[in-house]
Amino acid sequence: MIDVVSVELNNRGEVAQRARWSARSYNLLNMETHKLVSNFFPFRGVWAVELDEGIYCLEAVKLFDNFQVDYCGEPYFKVLRGRVNNAGRWQFGISSDLKHHRLVSSLEDLEQTLAQAQRINESLFTKYAPKPVSPAASSAP
Repeated sequence: MIDVVSVELNNRGEVAQRARWSARSYNLLNMETHKLVSNFFPFRGVWAVELDEGIYCLEAVKLFDNFQVDYCGEPYFKVLRGRVNNAGRWQFGISSDLKHHRLVSSLEDLEQTLAQAQRINESLFTKYAPKPVSPAASSAP
């Protein structure tokens, strides 16, 4: 499961506003198989789905209908078979003119993300026992 939101950056690249807007959709890339998984966030935020085992990057995030951030950088996260893998909340900062963006934080608010995902995706949680995400090695495989 993963939750991706955006915050506004000021002209110095600092977070100017803590208001969070949920991303519209995103792509995850399995870095071992190069399989790309795309999905739209549900109305209430956290997305959970069964993935193949492997090391993943958050490849791209569509923040608005007409604006996408391409990323696929560290940190990567590992998905293990037979478990609920929690990648937590990721925040992307964007400037008001949409010319600048950066990853502000990642792999945060694990308990909150887990609780929200459990409410929205009950069927997956009856199948797997939740486990925290395992950060991958600091460089791509």
